[in-house]
Amino acid sequence: MATWRSFIDLVHLIGALGCLVLTGGFAAQGQLARAVFYGLCTMAFAVALAHRVHERHQHARPSPTVVDLRERTRAGEVPRPPRGAAR
Repeated sequence: MATWRSFIDLVHLIGALGCLVLTGGFAAQGQLARAVFYGLCTMAFAVALAHRVHERHQHARPSPTVVDLRERTRAGEVPRPPRGAAR
């Protein structure tokens, strides 16, 4: 599944860069309608790629949390383990 995700990410990246080049080329030739169309395509590919990257990070496993389960005798004081106890 990771290969499929990276392939789709690559497709979105190449699509965005290709449309960006086409936008620049058509804008340089003075073809405004085509430049606007490919500009919108560039934005669509970029948004799709950003959405996939954000989605991947959102579903990542959270880092483990360390919970101190030792008993406290007084506020802020931690009892010492008995001598010879494994640490």
